[in-house]
Amino acid sequence: MTTVPRDTTTLWEVFERTVRADPDALALSAPDETITRGQLAEQATELANAMRAAGVREHGLGLIMLPNSVAFVAAFLALTRLPATAALVSTRFRESELRVIAATVRPDFVLVLPQHAAEAAAQLDVETEHDLTNRGGGQRLRLLRLRATAGSVLDVEERFGLGDAGSYPALVKFSSGSTGAPKAVLWTAANVSAAAANVVTTLGLDASDHVLAPVPLAHSYGFDLGVLPLLFAGTSLAIRERPAWKAILAELASGRVSVFLGVPAMYHVLNRTRLDHAPDLSATRYLLSCTAPLPVDLAQAFSRRFRAAICQHYGSSETGGITLCHPGEAGRHPETVGRVMHGVQLSIVGPHGEALPAGSRGEVVIGGAATAAGYVRAATAGDAGGFRDGRYWTGDVGSLSPDGFLHLDRTRPGVAHVGGWKVSLAEVARVLESHPSVRESVVTDVEDARGMAHIVAAVTLQGPVEEQALMAFCRARLADYKQPRRVHILEELPRAASGEVIWGAGHPPA
Repeated sequence: MTTVPRDTTTLWEVFERTVRADPDALALSAPDETITRGQLAEQATELANAMRAAGVREHGLGLIMLPNSVAFVAAFLALTRLPATAALVSTRFRESELRVIAATVRPDFVLVLPQHAAEAAAQLDVETEHDLTNRGGGQRLRLLRLRATAGSVLDVEERFGLGDAGSYPALVKFSSGSTGAPKAVLWTAANVSAAAANVVTTLGLDASDHVLAPVPLAHSYGFDLGVLPLLFAGTSLAIRERPAWKAILAELASGRVSVFLGVPAMYHVLNRTRLDHAPDLSATRYLLSCTAPLPVDLAQAFSRRFRAAICQHYGSSETGGITLCHPGEAGRHPETVGRVMHGVQLSIVGPHGEALPAGSRGEVVIGGAATAAGYVRAATAGDAGGFRDGRYWTGDVGSLSPDGFLHLDRTRPGVAHVGGWKVSLAEVARVLESHPSVRESVVTDVEDARGMAHIVAAVTLQGPVEEQALMAFCRARLADYKQPRRVHILEELPRAASGEVIWGAGHPPA
């Protein structure tokens, strides 16, 4: 197991140590590309130099809007090389979400693939565009410098509203949307180092380990458990953007994969994949599941078919990894998300912030060195959101068993889980109600015949509009996982005697 250093000034220096230990070791593999640590360092250095030539200054902030790829990791490292702050943005976000992001963090530039530059430029206020040539190989990138902050680098207080955070601002993550528009979470270099230490120590990772990641690297789960172990412990990372499930099973059965980053929807698909013979996956040390509740019957069916346990993991964009269920414990505690990870301080608190004893149900509150500095701009607005006194109030409700296993309430009112992403039902309703022909709306989630969740809505109208037009309206404004599969047009929304809408709760009209 690797010991993660926490006393370094920059994340680039951490990666340089990893490279020097073995520059020829495999760092990343993708279906069409493999790269060693030394080659990755060269690519990142070339990109950093190209950014400087394009006018990017130290301590600026750049949005990384890239799919799962070697280029994603190289771009992040290039920003640590400058150094600059990297903000991880899902390629699935649409115009309304991008405008909130831009207004919140006021980025200096955006990194995209050339084929996505026109779409991004149409959604953001771009001043100039630059092709970033990379003699070290890899995908070409396009840098879009934004007009609002071009020519001046904002200082930490001006941009982030958090004053001296004790370490330079290295990373901004965006919440996946359980509260509506994505919130910007600021991580200092010290937070990143602590989060890496927590993962590496808890999972016992070192340079001999191989992580397989078909989940988005721009999501906290993929970044914290895929990218950070590569940088800090020298693990190799296999990236998949559009996985072929039989190929994934073959990789897991090969014995080369130490950690698989999955979500419940993926395990559901693997369970239903037609096979002549189900492979034994017990050689994979950790088959992790995160981002949504894992149904017990799904986990048990998977274990019977593939002779391996799914290990639940719980974390957040604000804290990094929180709990993990180890393989030997998963079968005995299928309804929990495991025990607290190394370096994490977890409390169950009552309505007045008082710590509750084991077995009591209350809000989950997280502390420790990995807990983020806060939400960007929150301090200047006088609202730190879920951050108070160096801890993060998650909003999740649960209890700790006497032997330390965390039981979470499996649902949060108003939040749906779609393909591993959290969706605020209220946000979808607000978008629908912003259409001039919609009077009111209600939104819920349903499962299809395969057990996959998706969003559906019902509306009443004050003007003429067709269902397809409303769905197109949503497509232009919401990430694809938030978009309704159906929009039912009704004369009236069904209500209880109290006036409360009773449509929903998994029972929309046929």
